[in-house]
Amino acid sequence: MIALKIYKKSQPLDGGIDFEKYIIHVRKAPKAGRTRGEYYIGPPKSEAGIRNIPISPELSEALKTYWDELPSKMKAERFLFPSEHGTHLDPTNLRIRVLYRACEAAGLPKNEWPTFHDLRHAFATTYLNKRGDNWKRAMGVDGPR
Repeated sequence: MIALKIYKKSQPLDGGIDFEKYIIHVRKAPKAGRTRGEYYIGPPKSEAGIRNIPISPELSEALKTYWDELPSKMKAERFLFPSEHGTHLDPTNLRIRVLYRACEAAGLPKNEWPTFHDLRHAFATTYLNKRGDNWKRAMGVDGPR
């Protein structure tokens, strides 16, 4: 989500969220730079990272409303979740200021604080389990995804 932009037909290789077609075109991802704490936006690690993800009309409408209400200065680079300067969010900063603060407020012991990746797998596992699908697949322990 850090690299997610608003989809622009004239720049399809950027990908982004298409509010009209209810699709997220994943074409870019945050990448670690050469030095600690350096991040940039580039292509996903593999071809499998390039994909189209359908979203519900309700989610699309909610995100569009959020986008429409952002100040103009934050929309310059078309990131859906921009920094206050309109650039992409820094993953380390986001983890410390949002995730870790939430963990602390919830009273979780520090050795049990999850990563965003942990939360992604927890959601996928719960979602697949509710659908009656193979939850082990989300964990990557039951064959290829």
